Amino acid sequence: MFLLSWIIVIPLLMVLGYKYKDLTKMAWEMGLQSFEPNMILLSLGAMTAVWMSAGTIPYIIYLGLKLMSIKHFLISVLFICSFTSLATGTSWGTLGTMGLVFSGISQIMGVPSYMIAGAVISGAYFGDKMSPISDSTILAASISGTTVIKHIQHMLYTTITAYILSILFFIFLDYKNKTIEIDNNMIKQIMISLNETFNFSGIEIIPIVLVLIFLVRGIPSIMTMLLGTFSGIVISFFSKNISLKSLVQYMMNGYISNSGNEFVDILLSRGGINSMMSAFLAIFLALTVSGMLDKTGILKILVTPLIKKCENNNFKLILCTMVLTYITNAIGSSMLFASIVTGTLMKPYFIKQNLAKETLSRTLEDAGTLGAVLIPWNANAIYASSMLGVSPMCFIPYCFLNWLTPCFSLFYAKKGIFLGRSQN
Repeated sequence: MFLLSWIIVIPLLMVLGYKYKDLTKMAWEMGLQSFEPNMILLSLGAMTAVWMSAGTIPYIIYLGLKLMSIKHFLISVLFICSFTSLATGTSWGTLGTMGLVFSGISQIMGVPSYMIAGAVISGAYFGDKMSPISDSTILAASISGTTVIKHIQHMLYTTITAYILSILFFIFLDYKNKTIEIDNNMIKQIMISLNETFNFSGIEIIPIVLVLIFLVRGIPSIMTMLLGTFSGIVISFFSKNISLKSLVQYMMNGYISNSGNEFVDILLSRGGINSMMSAFLAIFLALTVSGMLDKTGILKILVTPLIKKCENNNFKLILCTMVLTYITNAIGSSMLFASIVTGTLMKPYFIKQNLAKETLSRTLEDAGTLGAVLIPWNANAIYASSMLGVSPMCFIPYCFLNWLTPCFSLFYAKKGIFLGRSQN
């Protein structure tokens, strides 16, 4: 879609007097900004595959399942999907794995599928938003000009409050469903299969602990991912007896699980550099298009009437940013596109009003990352619907975290708290 948009954008801008050579230069200069996040994506793809083979991610999933409570099923779904998404850094991966598991279990339990879908999505997008290895988290921080760690720290104000309130809502729904009984045999079989495949000893947790330490200490994300990959290689080679040749193939093409358990194989067969190429190209091409529209002033002209109403007022500026993020999410059907376009347009106004870069990056995620699945025709909502077998119009009301987080963002903006000031 981004590539085909050149057919429209280039001719129209040439009619306005711009030369083709100048337009491609504008596109390239903006596209170069995708270098660091795209390198992180490639490193992440390799690291994910190696962590699968080392048993790091499977061990985290195993622990999540072990903590599951039958009496509080929706809460358990929320927590497990949160843990899985935090560990993997992907909402889509969580929806396509744990989402499939819980949508199947819901048929056995009799719990309304739309409630489970809401819990799965709330947990999946919580992790996607808060994980330091999530592409949307890395992108929002990069566009705003801040670090991933500072970005995540700033998101805690809105996200944790909304997460706690979401827990209360799901506790209430669990109470309403308390008469339902569950056959937990499926969960036990998944846990047995995971343990038999990887023979967990606790050493599997080392790579993710190291990565978190490196990130907190301020080591650049690319180097952190590569160090995390190396630690996974060491554990895979010495503890899991996986050959270096196989590990290199996993890094390139992704880990392939052959546990014999269908759900486990779906859950673990992922990662690899090639799996990141779609996001890699989407980020690059989206930036090239926004570069031409931005440097020629087209986007600015389109949104100026909206932005002018927001100047010199922090609440209106954040509200305007959120509205623009929802609009670009609806138009582009991609939360990455929404973050790129909105972040590029609004960054100068946040600087002008002396607001922290982290406030912009947080707003992009509060409305962009979490808002994508609330738009029925957005790719995120369509994917969630296909994975969970529930219509977007049915599960959207139960995506509590996705609704509540931007509300707290606006509340803080209105009260003038937790906004931060620019350090430049």
